[in-house]
Amino acid sequence: MDRWFGTQGSAAYYRYRVTSDGAIVEYGNDPADYATSVVGGIAISFIRETPSEQPLFAYINVPAPHDPAIAAPGDEGAFKKLEPWRPPSYNERDVKDKPRYIRDQPWLEADRRREIDVARIRQIRSLLAVDRLVGDVVDVLEETGRRQNTIVVFTSDNGVLWGEHRWDSKDVPYEESIAVPLVVRYDALIPAARKDDSLVANIDLAPTFADAAGATTPEVEGLSLFPLLLDPTTSWRDGFLIEHMASHGANGVPSFCAYHTRRYVLVRYGQRESELYDLRTDPWQRYNLDGSPAYGQVRDSLNDRLLAACEPLPPGLILLD
Repeated sequence: MDRWFGTQGSAAYYRYRVTSDGAIVEYGNDPADYATSVVGGIAISFIRETPSEQPLFAYINVPAPHDPAIAAPGDEGAFKKLEPWRPPSYNERDVKDKPRYIRDQPWLEADRRREIDVARIRQIRSLLAVDRLVGDVVDVLEETGRRQNTIVVFTSDNGVLWGEHRWDSKDVPYEESIAVPLVVRYDALIPAARKDDSLVANIDLAPTFADAAGATTPEVEGLSLFPLLLDPTTSWRDGFLIEHMASHGANGVPSFCAYHTRRYVLVRYGQRESELYDLRTDPWQRYNLDGSPAYGQVRDSLNDRLLAACEPLPPGLILLD
């Protein structure tokens, strides 16, 4: 049994259209039309109605916490006393070591800071329904006898900044945008919960799903997570590529290539602009070490790896030494 249920257009929580197995269905403003609940209900029904002896794959994608980040009915008053987000990199006063597109950002005045704080609370409120949906998925897997032999993966497409480096969106090479949650549950393989700081990327998901299904994959850049899930000490990658192409809707962030290891990240833009951060000593990426003699060898090594991995360069990006 196959199902396709996908929303049309941008993220919406009410008054949206979906394609349901080829048919257009419109939803309104009633509490029952809340998008996360609707998508979750379809997913739960799909799992419940698929015969237990039949293999199952469900990709469940909801709009939360994208703008306008509307809370589910009953969640509107949550987190009223949540403290504002004020990490060390918040609203940096001195950004002279940052690339031009960051230097061009004005310092966040009080009104803008309040707007970001309100948006953050809206986003977190909208995630309460997502949290319940995850619980419902695990419950229905238990109910249908599938939990023991089903791999559950929870992740996100990107992170977002709440005022760090004067930025309040995504698309940037900073940790708040690049690092996303990844939770894997597979009761047949993982006996107990643990945390792992290995460098995993979204390109690893498809090979992992193919491995779980016993399917072969064509040549891909990603790696199946199964060896890492079986043995956290297994040999694994020690760096990965990040690349971005400037385009309409990219918030004015120029094209860049970056190389990220456990400790360092080197970012190279055009116009001879670069950033280098030591994440061990500066996890909030406040101090750009590019050009520092003490980090010359580190920079050269990372640059060699960046150039080898970022081939071809994003269209329009020219890296000059």
